[in-house]
Amino acid sequence: MTQKNIREIENVHNSMQGLLKHVGSKYPERKWMYEPAAKYFELLYEDLVQNKPVAWYFFLLTPELFRAMDIAPFSGEYAGSVISSFPEGIIKYMELAEQHVPDSLCAINKYTLAAALSGDFPYPDMLIHIAAHPCDSASIVYPVLAEYLGVPQFCLDTPYLDDEKSHRYFASQFSKLISFLEEQTNQKLDFDRLRQVVEYSNQAQEYVLKANELRKEVPCPISSRSSATAAGAILGLAGTPFLVDWYKKQYEMALERVQRNEGALPEEKLRVAMIWSSTFFDLGVLEWMEREYGAVVVMDLLNLWINEPIEDTSSLSKIVHGLASKTLKAPMGRHGRGPVDTLLEEVVGICRDYKADVAIFAGHVGCKYGWASAKLLKDAIKEEVGIPTLFFDFDAYDPRVASSETIKAKIEQFFDTYL
Repeated sequence: MTQKNIREIENVHNSMQGLLKHVGSKYPERKWMYEPAAKYFELLYEDLVQNKPVAWYFFLLTPELFRAMDIAPFSGEYAGSVISSFPEGIIKYMELAEQHVPDSLCAINKYTLAAALSGDFPYPDMLIHIAAHPCDSASIVYPVLAEYLGVPQFCLDTPYLDDEKSHRYFASQFSKLISFLEEQTNQKLDFDRLRQVVEYSNQAQEYVLKANELRKEVPCPISSRSSATAAGAILGLAGTPFLVDWYKKQYEMALERVQRNEGALPEEKLRVAMIWSSTFFDLGVLEWMEREYGAVVVMDLLNLWINEPIEDTSSLSKIVHGLASKTLKAPMGRHGRGPVDTLLEEVVGICRDYKADVAIFAGHVGCKYGWASAKLLKDAIKEEVGIPTLFFDFDAYDPRVASSETIKAKIEQFFDTYL
């Protein structure tokens, strides 16, 4: 293990801390929006300074195991989502990747490749990824990186179905992953440390589930921005006490609003179900919807974490089974793996249970399996719930495909027609 190049992570860490300080002094009521991303890069930077082994991992594999084993967890997908919102965004990395791979590859996959090609990020000691969870584009990136960088990799083989037999099989893959991590780090997994990490993860998930229930209230007590922020927080910070405290505050603020019969907006006019992606390069689009139309996102498909906390943490086998099930049930992952019925049923359920007035399919151009399902989704929502759906294509991370103003114009025309 050699000293890592941490220049870019240090830059992002410093930028996030500066942003927190600025927002905290000028707009303290908005500070919560930036705290999870800032904490992720703070913890990553600290791990790198201590020269801990680095694992690059696919973002739907939440980081409890890595945190329990003192491995620095770097997710190019999560990091790219955050950095895409910076003024300079991730365009230079897109341009670098596009010299080597087709333009049609998902932008976040291109970013992960470019992170290695650029040399700006700490090279991994190991790569961890998941087969067909959720798409072929995501699956192919990590084997290519492993060959290019010459580092060991581990791929968890995902089952097609979602029954108990499939969960047991995937748990066996997690057991093999633990052996791989022990071999690469020359240390044994500390069970007590893992149990503590999982307990933090459990506590946070309890608040996630309770907050999801509160989103069903009319008016909705939780803002659109919170939904997008929370999804990333879970992916990057699962297993940390920070996530417990942050989500507890979000839940308690929402509960107080419900008790006062108040919503997140002064006047709620439209309840929106986001049934695919979100505008990660500019989450201000969601706030514009709230401000101009009184339209609040009541649920975002990418934030629909449905897994129950791991009930029994008394043994390694039970914890492993719980972590495996959590991964299989991760949003996006469970929707792109297996029969399309899972996606259709959950989208219809979101629109119905969260009392949506409209649905928005913000179709990320790199999500081929998403666009393959678009017509089925539209028909199912119309037939089962009877609400209209807006479809448009864009890149969730790259404004060159469709700018914020272009996206706003499409939403504006749709809302004006509906209202």
